[in-house]
Amino acid sequence: MTREDTNPFSWKPPVQGSRPKVVLLVEDEPATLRFYQTGLKGLSGWRQVVAENGARALEILRHESVDVLVTDLNMPIMDGYRLITAVHDLYPSIPVIVLTSLPPGVHQDRAMELGALRVLSKPVRLSLLMDEIKLLGSRESSGFVRGISLSGLLQLMSWEGKTCTLSVKSKNAFGHLYFVKGRLIQALSG
Repeated sequence: MTREDTNPFSWKPPVQGSRPKVVLLVEDEPATLRFYQTGLKGLSGWRQVVAENGARALEILRHESVDVLVTDLNMPIMDGYRLITAVHDLYPSIPVIVLTSLPPGVHQDRAMELGALRVLSKPVRLSLLMDEIKLLGSRESSGFVRGISLSGLLQLMSWEGKTCTLSVKSKNAFGHLYFVKGRLIQALSG
């Protein structure tokens, strides 16, 4: 054991596991979905998960840690607008990219107002889509808190009525806690 190992002031945050990043592709047209899946195979270090509509995407999000969501707007069962709204409310840390054949203007503006970070017109250049996925997937957290117990932090979130995502790391484990108006609504680990 070196002197640095015993020094409490030399603590370094644990390195997150080497899990591949995950992109969730939501598209109701099978041919278009296959085109995206094939074209995005060049995203090294990324795993693709697919859904045919917004309802299925939300079901996947309950069980899967997703780094970037790419969605169409016009879909059956649950459209992209409702999906963006739900993701923005339930999983605010997940960046959303919209791919649409709708003309620029009101439809695209509405997607941005609901929480999408990018709106790209179909047919999309796959190299542009890959660049956007990598860019949004590499965003850093907006802040860090150290030296406070998790129970104290949870109590603070409740008192303050915060809407946020907390990423918690401890030794070899990590997880995410999702708050809406101070209420814990979802928690994921692993």
